[in-house]
Amino acid sequence: MTLPAKALLASLTLLIVPLLTTSLVRQHETSLRELHESAARSSAELVARLLENDPLVREAIRVDLRVGEPLFAHRLDTWVEVDGKRDDFGDAGTPRSLGIDDTLQVNVPYDPASLQANLRTASDGNNLFIHATVNDDRVVYREIGSLSVHRNDHLQLAFIDSEGNYRRYTIAPNQPGPADVFRITRFAQGSRVLRPDEDIEAYWLATATGYNLEVRVPLAITSSRFAVSVSDIDSEDTRALRYTLGSASTTYEEDLGYIILPDPALDEVLARLANNQSRLSLMDRSDRTLATAGELSEAEGAWANAAGPTLPLPFYRSTDNPVASRVPLTVDGEALGALVLEQNDRGRNRVLNDFIETITVVSVMFMIVAIALVFGISTRISQRISTIREQLGASVDSQGRVREGMAPAQVTDELGELHDTFRQMTDRLQQYNHYLEEVSRRLSHELRTPITVVSSSLDNLSMQSDAPEDIYIERAREGVSRLSRILSSMSEATRLEASLNPAESEYFDLADVVAGCVQGYEVAYPDTTFELSVEAELERILGLPDLVNQLMDKLVGNAIEFANPGSPVRVRLTREEDEAVLRVINEGPALPTSGDHLFNSMISIREGDAKEGTHLGLGLYIARLIAEFHGGSIAIENRADTSGVIVTTRIPMLRIKPERN
Repeated sequence: MTLPAKALLASLTLLIVPLLTTSLVRQHETSLRELHESAARSSAELVARLLENDPLVREAIRVDLRVGEPLFAHRLDTWVEVDGKRDDFGDAGTPRSLGIDDTLQVNVPYDPASLQANLRTASDGNNLFIHATVNDDRVVYREIGSLSVHRNDHLQLAFIDSEGNYRRYTIAPNQPGPADVFRITRFAQGSRVLRPDEDIEAYWLATATGYNLEVRVPLAITSSRFAVSVSDIDSEDTRALRYTLGSASTTYEEDLGYIILPDPALDEVLARLANNQSRLSLMDRSDRTLATAGELSEAEGAWANAAGPTLPLPFYRSTDNPVASRVPLTVDGEALGALVLEQNDRGRNRVLNDFIETITVVSVMFMIVAIALVFGISTRISQRISTIREQLGASVDSQGRVREGMAPAQVTDELGELHDTFRQMTDRLQQYNHYLEEVSRRLSHELRTPITVVSSSLDNLSMQSDAPEDIYIERAREGVSRLSRILSSMSEATRLEASLNPAESEYFDLADVVAGCVQGYEVAYPDTTFELSVEAELERILGLPDLVNQLMDKLVGNAIEFANPGSPVRVRLTREEDEAVLRVINEGPALPTSGDHLFNSMISIREGDAKEGTHLGLGLYIARLIAEFHGGSIAIENRADTSGVIVTTRIPMLRIKPERN
């Protein structure tokens, strides 16, 4: 991983700053909400105590103590069309189901498949609406012209009107559609009179499972004492009553049930205690809403409508959920209802959200600046390190020779000091390398004169004496001769390094040069067999033919010196893509180690059976210099069967000749 990448990865830990801040804000918001809820509960308890002493409220919540389960008229805010359909009622509460527990009269064993009903009651403030969904396996309508309304399927309403009078109505149409409503008046003698009533509107809608009956009753003529019943008759012949289901009995005044109607007076009571930041709801003990007052203004949007900047980041934001508190209402020590107080949390949340957004913006900006700064500094450091590496690599060639020094550092800091340290080191290495390159010249110059003196002295001594010590003189002469060859090899390598000039290059036929060299070796080494093979036509190469001759001398001489007696030396010239490949192969001892270092100066590996001679280790070094001068390379390796050694020289063809300066 690069230095900038590591710095970027480390700087990403700054992300924890806004996350930790958000966590602290969340804890703070939780504490504030708990305080707000505690304050809301205290306010709700105070309002509840006031409502418990209000006679209107006490009367409203005590209705559940009376006989029968009351009906509940839910509030409607939409206009209702009396058409038998239930869509106008919307989600107006849970319907009151009538079944076996609601039988008022049973003449045959009750069968749920024969009759069931669901009652829904609602009010728009002016009218009471009743919707009955009746599942009846067989619907029997009233006969046309019949004076009786009870010898067919029918629905009855009964209530105490606003003047305290008992009223009872029957709805029994002779066909689906708008239905006549008959008021039943009972006299003291036991007789009854049916009169059509125009105040109440009804509609009978046939369905696949029975019928729907929708009724509208003006609130002005009714009160909280109310009952609804449904009667079933299945036989058109006998028209005998099977059973009647209802919310309460409609037959007698004292048996009537109750209906909880919206009371504007209750709303006014709550309105005096509510404000524009809270909503009060009066509930009965069945959690039905009796009255409400106050409005909660709509919460602001989570991000789009909030003040301050909008961030497309998943940071925490407080929501505007109202705080609700529920307190029971008790009458004579019994909980008969509850007061629910809801307060808008928008003000507190707006402050929290603005604070969260502010610290988020600051944190993100700080994080971006910090990451950019760290990344920029690390990138600059990485670039300076790369510059040091490139200059250091350019100052030393592949053979470890220092070619040129490094430029001075431009910045005086730790990296600048490191740069100058490397520059000073390369300068010293360059000086030392130059010293090593001059050693051979100095040795050649300094040793040649005393060797000449010793050699001439030995010649004079041999001419003046015939003593038995002549053998020692001969050995001394051989030593002097060997020193002379060593000096010649050192001078040859030094002269070759100094004389290589690409401007002297020319195009020549490598195959002709190699063939001429092999012909000369056959004369110079009559005891050695040479095998030459040129396996492909070659393009002319760019270089110096004399240097190639010298390369061949070194490789062939080395191969002969290490070859087994009587074994041939093979010279092969081939083409591989755009390179001419020269291989010199002998049969003899294998290399004990990798041979790459043998091409360095003063390196030699000799086995005990190698032919005696001067082994300064410059032959392959000179061969490498010549190969590199021609833009090629040289390598040495053992044969696959380890029966000898292969030296491979690769020289590119089709190079362009450089212009002379």
